[in-house]
Amino acid sequence: MAQIASTSTQHTSMFMARIREHEHEHEHDHGAAFASWSYTSDRPLSLKALRRVMIDLPVAIFRAKGIIALAEAPQRRAILQVVGARMTVTLGDPWGETAPTTQLVFLSTPGNLETDALQSAFDACRVELPAEDAVMSQQTWMREVAA
Repeated sequence: MAQIASTSTQHTSMFMARIREHEHEHEHDHGAAFASWSYTSDRPLSLKALRRVMIDLPVAIFRAKGIIALAEAPQRRAILQVVGARMTVTLGDPWGETAPTTQLVFLSTPGNLETDALQSAFDACRVELPAEDAVMSQQTWMREVAA
């Protein structure tokens, strides 16, 4: 069972006062800490091509996340998480009534995103959906079990 932490009105008031203290005109720019770029496509991406692009990402990109429409698993959304050098792609929920769409966001150090090169690299991952029977065979795995 989840534990719910209780807080006093005094603690809540102190927290809100700290937030209000930071809501002022000031010299530093929070957006200067990183640059961002997003990619969207309504065509599925090849997992093999996407893997190559992700492995070759510039080291300045330190965070990425999003939803991917994969040609190899067209019925389910894939979830991308990148933190530093670690990258994971996992299959998530079925698309259901939602049209499959890839939506990715990348964060890097300021001034280090070559957006045209990134756009070209991800566009090169786009493919047409394979025939239904090809999709099924790609998702069906069998192993022999000794009798």
